Amino acid sequence: MSEDLKPMLADAVLKVLDGEEGSFVIPEEDVTRIKWLDGNPNGITEKNITDKFKELTDAWESRAYKRNRELEYPTIEELTVAMYDADDKAALEVKRAAVKKKWPKDNSGPVE
Repeated sequence: MSEDLKPMLADAVLKVLDGEEGSFVIPEEDVTRIKWLDGNPNGITEKNITDKFKELTDAWESRAYKRNRELEYPTIEELTVAMYDADDKAALEVKRAAVKKKWPKDNSGPVE
């Protein structure tokens, strides 16, 4: 699972399985409809899944500031140009500082 992608219930099941074998389907992202194709030999409960899903979702939401910053940070092209031009570098530093101020790590952004 990528940190950038919002977690799905299947991600939670795989984390609960923690490398153990398990075969399942979750129709329509509804944990109450999970079907264990292997009979659920690990005895995983809906509560195990929903608890892990909440943990994964909370962690994903705590990184919202990072995703928002990435959308507004200077591009690779801008960074490359700034390496060779002092004025561009200064402007780039101002832009980065503004983005960080707008999207603080506590996820209280946007701060205008």
